Formats: sequence, structure tokens, C-alpha cells
Amino acid sequence: MGYDRVLRNLLALSTIVGVFATGCEPTFEDPCEEDRFACDEGTAEFKIDETCELTGDLDVEVGHGAAAFTALGAEQWPEVISGSQGGQHAFIGLRVKNAALDRYSMLKVNVRMHSKRTLEHDTCDQIGREQIADDSRVCWHLDGQRDVVLGRKIPIQTNSAGEVEEYGILVFLDKTDAERKRIGLEVTDPCNRKGQAVHEVGKKG
Repeated sequence: MGYDRVLRNLLALSTIVGVFATGCEPTFEDPCEEDRFACDEGTAEFKIDETCELTGDLDVEVGHGAAAFTALGAEQWPEVISGSQGGQHAFIGLRVKNAALDRYSMLKVNVRMHSKRTLEHDTCDQIGREQIADDSRVCWHLDGQRDVVLGRKIPIQTNSAGEVEEYGILVFLDKTDAERKRIGLEVTDPCNRKGQAVHEVGKKG
């Protein structure tokens, strides 16, 4: 069971418990109903095509939006939505400028959202914290992640130039008041070409 599905089930369970405890009618709103992929990952169906000879990196850009792709400006962060059960989530988008959609119809996406946290000791070996390879001086907390395969159930969304512009990728988040935050994207195509992009906000140091 995927990370997002576990959280979805926990949210549903908390609603059921609340109903029995208070006798009130449930008011649970399922964020997965707004997710373009219904909180389904589908990563098991993504396969590498060993016959594909395309090479090079994918050109990836981080964006956001629940209903359309919008590029993120400098120091702009996606809207963080607070649910009725106390959880938080955001909708991430992405642009891939050089996907070969005439060669394949799926892309695998990994989203990881981090925030800088203050630690009592200079170590990153605590649960949920990671060392980012390009910034060894900083420890980060993994606030949320999502793996999803684009194009598995619905066609990949493109713009008028034929570039991939996807949106509505739901990521459940831990609460944080950290000023320094980052979104990391990795996109893989069936030719095993990869592209990465990072969007970071907040004062460094």
C-alpha cells in the first residue's frame, strides 16, 4: 500500500472514530477527489522499454495548481490547504519540454517536499530527515512525497506546443512553520531518460 493511500485511509478512519465519539454526521472531505489521479500511484505498471535508443536528459520544471499547470515564481510556494481533519496538502504540477510522446504514453514522477529543521545536534540520522547531496551543510525534514505514473488511466496533459504540463498531483504534508523549503522532482520516461528539477524558497544558511 502506497504512502498516500495509507494517509488517505488514516484520514477516513479518524472521521469514522469522530462520528462514533460525537454522534455527529461525518463532514469528511476527501482531498483525493480533487487529485487528477485519485491518489492512485500505478508505479507497478511503468516499464522500461529496452528497445528505445533515445538518450539525454528530460527538461523538467516544477509547477503547481489543482486545475491547471502554473509555473512557480521565485520565492513562490504552492498553496497549502488545511483539511477539516487537521491535515495539510498541496497540489504540484510539472512541465516536461522534451518528452517523446510519439514514442510512449507514460511518465513516472517522484515528488519530494522538504523543509529545513533546527536540530539540537549536527546530524541528519533522525527519522524523516535527509541529507541533500548538493547542500551537505543542511538537514532537511521530509514533509511529503508522492510517486505517480502519468498517462496510465488518463492521457498526459500537454500545452499548445506539445510540452507536458501536468497538474493536480496531490501531496499530503506535515505541518511546518519553516521558512526554508524545497520541492524536488524526478521524472523518468520509458527510455530510462531522467530529468530533475528543484524549487527552493527561503533564506539560505
